[in-house]
Amino acid sequence: MKNKGFTIIELMVTFCLITVISFLLIELVLLLKDIYIKGDTKTILFTKQGNILKNINDDLETKSLSNLKLCSDNTSCLEFTYMDGEKEKLIVNKDKKQITYGSYSVNYGNNSEFGNIEAYKSTAGDNEINTITKISILINNKLIEEQFNFEVIIQSNDAIIDDDIVNFS
Repeated sequence: MKNKGFTIIELMVTFCLITVISFLLIELVLLLKDIYIKGDTKTILFTKQGNILKNINDDLETKSLSNLKLCSDNTSCLEFTYMDGEKEKLIVNKDKKQITYGSYSVNYGNNSEFGNIEAYKSTAGDNEINTITKISILINNKLIEEQFNFEVIIQSNDAIIDDDIVNFS
């Protein structure tokens, strides 16, 4: 009589191979999910930064900046004053996890933590436009496990940048 079928050893080896392959596939799926979430979060952060920067740059291109200073009441606020008398504030609201410029607000979600607004200026030469001002807001996001820096660079006349803004070389 011919025996047809599998031995117990063949079944155990097959089961072990299927188990190992299943674990590897699960690990691969979890790794790809993590990469997707980090990439998506970075894209969202860059998009939100781009929207705020567009509003700031639109104002800087269409209006002449007459003064830039830190708000007296808050280290998380920067006030832009334009030649037409209009004032806009760049505000970091740490409690609400949002950045606001003028009437436009962007919420960064509960996974983000903000640093204060840091503004630095560098003055060189005797040109009419001789100052570069760098505005920086550090954002930590738990999902991407790294720091994200929100930065604005403004080229202007030294006279319009307030002395409260820190000089750098």
